[in-house]
Amino acid sequence: MAEALNAVPITGKRKTAVARIRLKLGTGQILVNGRVLDEYFGRESLRTLVKQPLDVVNATTRYDVVSSVRGGGPTGQAGALRHGIARALCDLDEGVRVIAGHDPESARVGRAHQKRTMPV
Repeated sequence: MAEALNAVPITGKRKTAVARIRLKLGTGQILVNGRVLDEYFGRESLRTLVKQPLDVVNATTRYDVVSSVRGGGPTGQAGALRHGIARALCDLDEGVRVIAGHDPESARVGRAHQKRTMPV
């Protein structure tokens, strides 16, 4: 297996979901909690969301992504993965930030679901 490009895992967050990302030189395989992306996320829209940062910089077959995701629901976890992959790509190459431009979607979204209050 290829040596990890970044020694410290990059963290991506969305709502209450947190993803730890490691990029490796490879063939484009994405593992989420030990499972292949297609097995972990059943909906095509979530898989597309996760792959979006790699598609923007034409690196879908250049890097393998190994990730661990906790908390939140499927959409929040996919958003956290997307955020982490985008941050990891920017850390690898500053030119990526120029290609992607200032994408508000690559920033962490701090919104959280408001908890319901029970009537007294």
